Amino acid sequence: MKIALDIDGPVAQFDKAFCEYYNMRWNLNDDYTKYDKWYIPSASQSKVTEEQSEQAFKEFTDIRMFAAIEATKDVKNALCTLQNIGCEIIYITARPKSAYRTTAKWLVKQGLPIDGILFANENKGTVAKALNCDLAIDDKPSNCHQFIRNGINTIFWGTKYNIDYQNKLTKEALKDGIKINKDIFIKRIEGWRKTIQFIRKLQCQKLNKK
Repeated sequence: MKIALDIDGPVAQFDKAFCEYYNMRWNLNDDYTKYDKWYIPSASQSKVTEEQSEQAFKEFTDIRMFAAIEATKDVKNALCTLQNIGCEIIYITARPKSAYRTTAKWLVKQGLPIDGILFANENKGTVAKALNCDLAIDDKPSNCHQFIRNGINTIFWGTKYNIDYQNKLTKEALKDGIKINKDIFIKRIEGWRKTIQFIRKLQCQKLNKK
């Protein structure tokens, strides 16, 4: 099974690191655990403006703060488990291409399996389809919609800010003529333990069909 895996969210705690940075930069006290929108300036609990956020992100990238981000809980054990059961891990990230070296070094430092790293700020679904990926894992609703439209089964990485999007994505898929759970599935899952359990079931189902 070839998996298209997002980095920021499922693998790295970007929100935590970025929030800490812009809080320091603009003397704010935002709490990243209360974000209720993927786009931080539009979150109801966030006090950072769009301009401040964009400036902070540019600085965050320029000074290579991606190197200091903490790994998501249980990600190392989870990805090593996936590798051991025959999965191929392709990281597809919306980070700027200038962060390639920092990102690659960070993944190696964390001891994570790497079968490829691609940068796609537009349509991740098209990239994953070109790579013949069987499954995608991402926390951004629009990315998940792209994966579905390109015929890729999707695990919608669960966070506070996307808790209400499962039904919306299903409706969007229906508008595109895609029947969820018949043509393709999208499933919102929180945490790596449950994610691994679900992927193991998929592997078993795939073997039983042979």
